[in-house]
Amino acid sequence: MPDWWIQAAWWGSGIFATGAVWYFLSTGKFWSSVAAAIAALVLAGVAIVLHQKKDSLEFEKNSAVAKPVGNDQVVSASWWEESELRKEYVDRGFEIFRWSNQERVKEREKDGYEVVYLVDSKENSRHRVVSKGGQVLIAKKNA
Repeated sequence: MPDWWIQAAWWGSGIFATGAVWYFLSTGKFWSSVAAAIAALVLAGVAIVLHQKKDSLEFEKNSAVAKPVGNDQVVSASWWEESELRKEYVDRGFEIFRWSNQERVKEREKDGYEVVYLVDSKENSRHRVVSKGGQVLIAKKNA
């Protein structure tokens, strides 16, 4: 949604509201001033609708969160803080824990972080620990 559409609608509304209405009132053309006032209100309404549409498009774009994949275990931060899994990782020497965007996990691994996995020995599988927002839990040993 181009900004100039919104600006043009506000500009047109202002011209009709201030210029045309007062001009027609000063010349005694009452019905022309009413028509100009209606045009100003319509253009202001168009500007408001366009602005709301632009805001909703930006919100949708910014709220698009990477969803967890099938093998991920979705948890909350409070669950993680109280879990046995966290205690196991601390016992193994991990001291730094953080949530990372999925796109940056490879970069974090180069910095010494490891992805935290929940191992299910009954099913012989492991699942990445992921927040409800799609961020992956990573851990690092403080060496």
